[in-house]
Amino acid sequence: MKRSAVDSLQSSDDDATAVTHPGDRRVQAEDPPFTHGFLDKDPETSRARSLYFKIIAGTLLLVFTYVIWGVLPIYWGSVFKLYHHAHNLHGWIVDLDGGAIGQTVAQTFIGGSGPTTKMTWLTAPSNLNLTTREQFEHALVNEKAWAIVAINQGATEHLNQVLSSGNGPYNGTSAVTVYINEARSSNAVRGFVLPEVQMTMAQIEARFAAQQATRLGSSGSVSASLLTNAPLAVVNPLAYTLDNVRPFDSAIVTVVNFVGLIYVTIIAFVTVVANYNATTANNLFPRLTISTLITLRLTFYFCSYFVLSCFFSLLNLAFGTPFSRYFGSSGFVIYWVMAWVSMLALGLTLDAMIILLTVKMIPFFLIFWIVINVSIAAYPFELLPGVFRYGYAMPFYNLSRTVLTICFNTKNEIGMNFGIQIAWVVLNIGTITLFSIFVSKRYLNQYRKSQETTADVEKTREAGAV
Repeated sequence: MKRSAVDSLQSSDDDATAVTHPGDRRVQAEDPPFTHGFLDKDPETSRARSLYFKIIAGTLLLVFTYVIWGVLPIYWGSVFKLYHHAHNLHGWIVDLDGGAIGQTVAQTFIGGSGPTTKMTWLTAPSNLNLTTREQFEHALVNEKAWAIVAINQGATEHLNQVLSSGNGPYNGTSAVTVYINEARSSNAVRGFVLPEVQMTMAQIEARFAAQQATRLGSSGSVSASLLTNAPLAVVNPLAYTLDNVRPFDSAIVTVVNFVGLIYVTIIAFVTVVANYNATTANNLFPRLTISTLITLRLTFYFCSYFVLSCFFSLLNLAFGTPFSRYFGSSGFVIYWVMAWVSMLALGLTLDAMIILLTVKMIPFFLIFWIVINVSIAAYPFELLPGVFRYGYAMPFYNLSRTVLTICFNTKNEIGMNFGIQIAWVVLNIGTITLFSIFVSKRYLNQYRKSQETTADVEKTREAGAV
């Protein structure tokens, strides 16, 4: 009876504490919802308000220091001084003419090299013996140069024959052919290569035409038949033809190959968060063994990404992405499998980090993961600071290269692109395993400590009761 009285008294004291202590969860359950103002002075609202400000302040501090000044400058830095790296874009001059036209064009292009804001023009290596369009195309597709200016054989001789005979017709655009590979990097070719070629050729054309006019005027060799039959030989003796060996002629590829890369990452991220929530909400962690948890998450990602990448690929196909242009129906399959391993490379990295950072902090890593990938996706490495060479190993870059090869038949490095993505997958399987073991051990240590604390409390209560 004495023991019961003590227990009854202790229970009454606990109930009294529950009623008078506003921070207790039992009070929260009894407290009517939506009845307090943000500035109320009651203890529970004050505690909640204080916690709110701490979370907001901490988040804003992270956004300011980590995101704005830590991560975003990576992308800003990649495009900060693009034009100061233009000299890393190399162009070739091939003089098959050997006459006045060839010398004028070659000397002007090569003589203009030097400033960091201009392309570097070199005489094409003699051992390549470039003479035909097929050879020029092969060199550009294999990324030996960004542009090739070829002064066609007999250009000067043909002009002189027309000027001396007065017989036409004459078309100055047959004198020079400029070969480019736009699909290699449409941003670089349209923003750097083409403008420089057009500006330099315009200067050459104007100067050469003035020189020819002066020479013809001083010699009095401009006949009526020449002006009638071949007027371009007098007024525009030197021009060029542009030959785009790999035109970037599908606007939808711009979406697939830049913004679409970010969407692939977002899809992978949403899946990672869903798996994390599903695992923790049902207490599968820590109920299942570590090996079972690892097997479960890897099986989930491999299967879900296989399906999701298929639907993502079909979306691109539905809007006219030219997957079958060069590889036939295999082109779609190649892209699908590449999208699959890319999702795995991107998603498993996020999954490994969510194990360590938890779902609360993973958005900050997501920003970093997207920025370091997207910073090397818009422009070629020649235009970026040297530190961005890390991009060769990034999932975005290798997915992008595969898309260009499938759609435009650019340099084929699909085997290497797959190899790098698979290396990411293997690496992440290892990190997921190690991080899972680390987190599980930390959880077990906390669990043992809590059990010991509970046991000590029980012993104290029993001793007090006796």
